[in-house]
Amino acid sequence: PPSNFGHFYIHIHIHIHIRTCRRGGDANHALAAFAASVSYLWRWMWRKKWKDAMTDEQATPVVLLAGFLGAGKTTTLRHWIQNQRGLKLGCVVNDVASINIDAKLIRRTHDATTSTLDLADTVELDNGCACCSITDELYDAIENLCYLADKRKQKFDCIVIEASGVAEPQNVRDLFQTAQEDKLPVAKMAYLDRIVTVVDASAFGEHYASKQMLVEKPELGEGGGRRPVVDLLIEQVECADYVVMNKADLVKERKVERLHEIIANLNPLCTVQSARFGSVTLDNVLNSPSILPKLDLEGQHRGAIAAAKAKQNDERNSHQNHHHQHDHDHAHFSTEEQDCCKVSHQQDRQTTTAAVKFGITSFIYTRRRPFHTKRLRALVLEWSPVAGIEQNHGSPLQAVLRSKGFVWLSGSHTNAHYWSHAGQHLEIKDVGNWWDAVARSDWPAEPLARKAILTDFSTDEMVGDRRQELVFIGVGMNQAAIESGLDQALLSDEEVDEYARHWSC
Repeated sequence: PPSNFGHFYIHIHIHIHIRTCRRGGDANHALAAFAASVSYLWRWMWRKKWKDAMTDEQATPVVLLAGFLGAGKTTTLRHWIQNQRGLKLGCVVNDVASINIDAKLIRRTHDATTSTLDLADTVELDNGCACCSITDELYDAIENLCYLADKRKQKFDCIVIEASGVAEPQNVRDLFQTAQEDKLPVAKMAYLDRIVTVVDASAFGEHYASKQMLVEKPELGEGGGRRPVVDLLIEQVECADYVVMNKADLVKERKVERLHEIIANLNPLCTVQSARFGSVTLDNVLNSPSILPKLDLEGQHRGAIAAAKAKQNDERNSHQNHHHQHDHDHAHFSTEEQDCCKVSHQQDRQTTTAAVKFGITSFIYTRRRPFHTKRLRALVLEWSPVAGIEQNHGSPLQAVLRSKGFVWLSGSHTNAHYWSHAGQHLEIKDVGNWWDAVARSDWPAEPLARKAILTDFSTDEMVGDRRQELVFIGVGMNQAAIESGLDQALLSDEEVDEYARHWSC
């Protein structure tokens, strides 16, 4: 225990309480307050001793349950609580009442000899959104659950965090990664093991095609701000290790099959399961592949590129033996990214027949010269609806379900930008420096990670890892038209020379 801090804490309180008594204050009240302070300090010291004694091996896996309000997250969580099958479950939720974990539920689902310890211990977030309060309230909630389990000598098999309808799973994932990198105390207690997203199969198409912002759709969750509905929907799917297509009974079988294939193409690394009333067993979820919580945006991008290459190989060589080509695509990836590629290859081979059935294909656009910023902006305005401008019906993006990846703009030699398009939404945003603009001393120390970075480098020293690398996924896409339009937005040879002279100064 931190004796110096403890002595200081007790000294301050003794000083305060003595002064209170001397001034004619209520001595009994002062002594009671002092006793409460000592009790609090004693509990604090023992909890700190418990935290310091914990090791990474004792950390509890966390399952993040994401999805819009109304998709069926709470129904899915209630199903897990009522069907734990011997698993010890802890929960962090936004609204305890909505899950209905009360005495009536206990009596309905457990016999008289069963202790309430066999139900999920639950902590409610007062501030609602997990991704906003993770550094404060959520960390405290996880610590309280782990401390409770340790006192009972009954470690949780997992802790489920039910996110709010508009929570951003990527933010939660990134902050868990930060906790591990910075060796925060919570990282020794729990780690993000997998992300499960529940989507409403009957409303997926409507949400995908929506032009509305989250603030205009409060029925999907409060506090969504100006972010487009489709943008968050795609993030929920692409960050997930397991996607539950809930309310599948409300959709025709062929539409369910088509949605399954769309989700599998948007995220080749996830397991997709159709369900009604959130009826998905927790065992199946916990035993499914899980790689995405270990990846960042760049890792996800490499996984998408590897999956697209594998898919192209499968389509090109569907009647030939082509397994030797797969190994080449990820020979220099880090451990997590190698696992990522293996999963994508396995799932891609399983869904190739369905992709042919529904006509979903993909291709990668790669170039090693920058886009002219103004010409690219004009192309985006022509191809997609921006600020109320109606979409050109001849736009090749109409056949594109999803496009994403890194772009190199002539206006910045150091900053990488990320192209993200789905439905009626397209944005290009700054995502930090190219690795070539980062001092080698600040690169990851892991050799495999450094090798993965270097695979993106050109032999041209000025180019480094700067590139255009976009994945396009769609049905009946006009690849030639898309590539031709993008090529026209690239710098000409003369402009490239001028660019090099400008940035070499």
